[in-house]
Amino acid sequence: MSEPAAPNEPLDITQTRELIIPKENFGLESKGKNNPNQDNAVAIPHRGRFAVMDGVGGIDGGANAANAVSESAYDKANIYPDAKTEDAAVRQVKKFLTDSHAALVAEGKGMTTATFVQFIEVDGQKKAVIGNSGDSRAYLWNEVLSAGTVSQLTTDDDIISEAFTTNQQKAQELREKFSRVKKAADLTKLVQLDNPTTFAKNVWNPKTKKYEIVKEDKDLVTERELFNNRNTIFQALGHNISQLHIDVTDVKSGDVIILTSDGIHDNLIPEEIAAVMASYPHNPQQAANALVAAAKLASLDEKNDDNLRPKDDDMTALVIKVP
Repeated sequence: MSEPAAPNEPLDITQTRELIIPKENFGLESKGKNNPNQDNAVAIPHRGRFAVMDGVGGIDGGANAANAVSESAYDKANIYPDAKTEDAAVRQVKKFLTDSHAALVAEGKGMTTATFVQFIEVDGQKKAVIGNSGDSRAYLWNEVLSAGTVSQLTTDDDIISEAFTTNQQKAQELREKFSRVKKAADLTKLVQLDNPTTFAKNVWNPKTKKYEIVKEDKDLVTERELFNNRNTIFQALGHNISQLHIDVTDVKSGDVIILTSDGIHDNLIPEEIAAVMASYPHNPQQAANALVAAAKLASLDEKNDDNLRPKDDDMTALVIKVP
């Protein structure tokens, strides 16, 4: 049995520091469908802080919200002190998201999804502290260990989260399926929801000769209906952040964290993202450029009835290689 420390012996103190990311270790690319681009991103490498935002709720409002959160991140990079512990880093990521949300609400600047990552090192173990709200994402990729795919590190605040509050196993099964499905023929099963969920459809009104949005509460739906509504989100900064997601992931030198707006991961399945990364394993900027180019090319197939994924949208990829 170990002996207790003598009264005058110093106690062990966890050594934590923010991880500086060299300039050559990250790359950012963003292409807008909309004008202005509703996506935005932040890279603050000397503090190990990065973020991707995707504005929602209308082109102007969404762009304003994403831009406001981007500016807030740069401001807070110089205000927030160094995170001296892992818990402190978690609190700072949460504070960034809650402060940004409060500012958007107070100023009425609209809504935006956000995924924010803070890199730290605790007693030699490198970690990524990731916070997200909405459906922008963080993925992990490793040239040797990823086996042709990427691992999603974030949870979307989407219609699946809303519909399956108790059956998390079913929710995860559907997320895995939807992240890879391309053909309508693969989405024919009926699904029993935990909670009646509101679906919105465009229905033709012969009297007005216009399509009108009709909302309907359902508790039994097809997989196709869920998939078609996958971009319906129930949390976003500036709207509702009742359940923020904050996770800590151990990383090591050579690991790559990829932050994406839905314009990337709606058009590309995980294996396609990994294939792009494998083509540029040592050049994050080229990888970011290639991810946006691949997503843009995939989106052009929008009129192909055999492929459900194509979606013309703003596209942003932020690729960070852990030093």
